[in-house]
Amino acid sequence: MLDSANSQAKSSDPDAPADSGASAATRGVDLSKVKPYADHLGDGIVQFSFTLPVPYGLAARKAAQEWAAKMGFEHPEVVHYQELTAS
Repeated sequence: MLDSANSQAKSSDPDAPADSGASAATRGVDLSKVKPYADHLGDGIVQFSFTLPVPYGLAARKAAQEWAAKMGFEHPEVVHYQELTAS
């Protein structure tokens, strides 16, 4: 259930461990084992690749930005895009 006072999800399981304030993404992650790839750890920048089944062009670039924004990314950028097959 959701507690509207602090907008945090509460577990209905009394045996569940208390939330230590860590986000779900970092809970149980040993950050000393995480190695950044071409970026700096903790800079807030994420790099990922994906393929969209849309025709190549500026509309495809915009679709990629909108898709990343819907996933929760702020100010997504498309650094590179290319046609995978000839039309």
